This record gives sequence, structure tokens and C-alpha cells, in this order.
Amino acid sequence: MRVRILRGISLTALLIALVWLVVAPDFEPLITAILALGAFLSAGLVDPKRPKDQPAEAERPALPPREPSSEQPSVAVLPLRNLSADPEDEFFSDGMTEDVITHLSKIRALKVISRTSCMLYKNKELPLREIAAELGVNHVLEGSVRRDGERLRVVAQLIDARTDRHLWADTFDRRLTDVFQIQSEIAQRIAEALHAHLSAGERKRIEVVPTDSLEAYNLCLLGRHFWNRWTEGDIVRSTEYFSQAVEKDPEYARAHCELGVAWATLALGYWSFRPLDVYPKAATAMRRALELDPDLAHAHAWTGLSRLWYEFDWHGAEASFARAVELDPSSANANDSLGWWLTSVGRHAEAESQYARALELDPLSLFITCNAALGAYRARDYERAVGLFDRAIALDPNLPMAHALSSLVHVKRGARESALAAAERGDRLSMGATPFLAMSGYVRAACGQDESARQVLEELDRRRQTENVWLFAIGMIHAGLGEKDLAFATLDEAIRERVGWITYLGVEPSVDNLRDDPRFGDLLVIIGLPRAREGGP
Repeated sequence: MRVRILRGISLTALLIALVWLVVAPDFEPLITAILALGAFLSAGLVDPKRPKDQPAEAERPALPPREPSSEQPSVAVLPLRNLSADPEDEFFSDGMTEDVITHLSKIRALKVISRTSCMLYKNKELPLREIAAELGVNHVLEGSVRRDGERLRVVAQLIDARTDRHLWADTFDRRLTDVFQIQSEIAQRIAEALHAHLSAGERKRIEVVPTDSLEAYNLCLLGRHFWNRWTEGDIVRSTEYFSQAVEKDPEYARAHCELGVAWATLALGYWSFRPLDVYPKAATAMRRALELDPDLAHAHAWTGLSRLWYEFDWHGAEASFARAVELDPSSANANDSLGWWLTSVGRHAEAESQYARALELDPLSLFITCNAALGAYRARDYERAVGLFDRAIALDPNLPMAHALSSLVHVKRGARESALAAAERGDRLSMGATPFLAMSGYVRAACGQDESARQVLEELDRRRQTENVWLFAIGMIHAGLGEKDLAFATLDEAIRERVGWITYLGVEPSVDNLRDDPRFGDLLVIIGLPRAREGGP
């Protein structure tokens, strides 16, 4: 049975929001997330009722305007329109949009909105001023892509949304083999128009030609297209495309990286894949990506996640996250993932700053909003956490993740009715997906509904015979029931299986009643943390 997560991050990343969230190709999970899920991933689960061919990002919530946070030049790249004769070329125009965003995000002097938020405006006819206000930017890039045989025509224009004045516009009518040069030129022209200084290193990274094989590039775009759908079946399909891209060009670093991202996503512990079976594939692909291109920020970010969740290499993970942010300062998910690390080690004030930066870069991301809320929850700032979860629910009231995760906060606030209602809504919206059922089991246990919680445990035990089940949540249920021996046995197994949330053990409020037991300190030592963690009660 498939366990389906909501994208990015992130992860974030479920419930990364369930680890995580997400990411997305510009390290988005995320994910978004998943990376997280869970996407990162902290992040969350996909709504199983959403049609498979309709990405969760297709709906744009109405949000109040946001003022740009600084004098730093800011830009959002709206989805480039597909004007090709073949509607199936949509994946190519979307890929071009992502790649332009990725190039721009390498320029430290620019604030660039991440893919997740930008793609919500696809096929939406809205005034540019309104879009810019919602995203908190002053400038918008819009345009179109037409692919016709061996020819490629890209039209792009940069607009000051405050005045509706065109700052720069150009048409690139070239051979298809010039696709990477076009992307590089667009990024550099935008930087010039906005008087954003490019360092020599930034210019070099922008001008890199990632592959000489257009077939490999096309396969990589197809892989990203399916990965962004964030269902288990689509992510598995993406690994097939990425593998084919690697076969076409074994020196294509980004293809190796994306293959590693896809495997890492499936290793989060919420899908039907056992993490220990999948992580080695992700690590091998990511290692090869960095051998081919040491400056690939996306690979550094996901390497950080692998080091943290699989190897418990805390110092190595921190270094990877920091390097990803250095190389790609406008990557929302890179900043978000560094926030997860900071939360995990109890550096909550610094984590809050990282989440704020990630939200500035990706203001409409459900994954990142939930990750920020989880950070506040784990810092024991429950009122701020509730506010952030309310914002996440406003982004999409029909996705289960924010409802389910907010129930954890209500438990700690002593609002039992609100906790039970939120957990039930998350479980119902997910149509009984295993991670949400498990979370509702913990909430029932923590709210004194012991018999109901044990019924959930029985159902999870049945499901475990045929699918991967989120062991950390089972440990939470036993903790909520006061069954400490079973809680410790389950958490010990969760560590051995490398399941989601285990690196948050030092700061996770749902297991606070276990902290005075010497066995809790033993678990922290196993995952590489001191016995006493800042952030605990």
C-alpha cells in the first residue's frame, strides 16, 4: 500500500513536515519537500484525493500583500508559457522556468522567489502588481518558450511591477543546442538591469554548460516533472528518467544529483520503501554528483540531509547545509534545511531566523510554513506555532498536513478538543493514510482516549505486515499511553531503521515524559547528541 506524502522540504517531506519538507529541484523539495516531506520533508503528505495528474501546487491562495523586506533587488520568475505545437512540451517550459530561477538564485545580490511559490501563478491571469505584492518583490520576469524541431525561441521581459515599466526585454531565437547559453544570458541580463553585482565565482557557475547531451537534459527535465508531482509512483518513475539521463551522459552532474534526490525522497520513511534499503542509492548518486561538480548547491543540500538522517553526522550535515546556502543564497529549501538542523540541536533563535529567510524566499510554500511552525513547536513557542499552522491551513485548507501537525501543538497547549478535532480532520482528509492515522493515535493517547489509541496501534500493526509504517509515531503513541518500555523499544528500532523525525528526538515535545528515564539519554547518544539537550523541558 502506498503512503503518499505532500511535497516540500524541505524538507520540506510527511511530516517532514514529517521530517522535513522538501525539496524541489532548486532544492526545493523543495521540498517543498518532500524535501519531508517530508521535503525536505520536514514536510507533509499529498492529498490522496487529488487527481494524479494535478500537482498540489496548482491552486493559488489569496494572501495579503507583503512589502519587500529590504532594499535588495528582488524578482519572481513567472512560469514561462509553452507556445510549442505539442502541449506535451509543457515539461520543457516548466523546466526552463526552474533553470532560470536556479541561475538567478546563485546571485547573492538578488532576492529570488523559489519555484514553489512562482509556479502557483501558472495559467493565472492576474495583474503583475498584485502578484508582486503577494510575493513581496518589486520585479517580475515573464515570457514564453517555443520549441520547434531543432529551433528554440524564448521571449523574456523584466518588469518593474510598481510602475509597470519594462526594464529589459529580449527574444532569443537560437538552435536548441543553445538552451544553456540562453538561460545564462537571461540571468546575467536581469542582474545587469537590476544593478546586481556578480562575483567571478557566480558568473562562472551561471555559465557552466551542464551537459553536451540534449537527450540527457530532456530526460532530466522529464524526471523533475514527475518528481514534482510528489506521489510515490511518480517519484519512482522519476528515478527511471534520471537513470536514463545518467546513461546518456555519465558526466552529467545534475542528473546524478536529481537521481540521488529522488532516492532520498523515497528513503524518508513514510513511503512503502524501507529507508535502509534506499539511502545507499541516494548517497552514491549524490557523491558522484559532487565529484563531477563540487559547486552544485542542490547536491550539497541533499548530502546534508543524508548525512543527518542516515549517518547521524551532525558536523558534516551542518557543513553541507552551510555550503548549499553559500552557493545558492536564494534557495528557500537550503535555508529551510539549515533551520531543521538548528532546531534539532536546540539552537531555536537561529532556526527561527533561517525559517524566516526561507519564507521570505518562498512565501506560499506549505512545506516551509509547516517547517517553521514545527520549529516554533519544538522551541516550546506554542502560540507562534499555532499562528504559523493557521497560515499553512489558509494556504490550502484541504490538505491534511497542517491540520494533523497542528494537533500536536494543541495537545501541548492543553486544548484537547482542538487537538482531537485537528487530528481527526487530518486523518479524514488523508483518507486514512498511515502517517496521519499514526499521528491521530498519539493525540488520542495524549488526550486520555486510551482505548481508541490502542485500536490505532492494532491497525498499524496489521498494516505493518504489508507496508512501511512510521515507527517514530508508534513510539509517540506508546509514550502518550505511558507505556515507557514499549516506547523505548520502538524508538530504538526507529533509530536502527532511520525513520523520519528521529533526529528531532532531543527537542520533540511529544516524548517529553520519557526524558527523565536514563534510557532516553542512551538514545540521544546513539544518534550522536549529548544526553541532555537544550530545548527539552
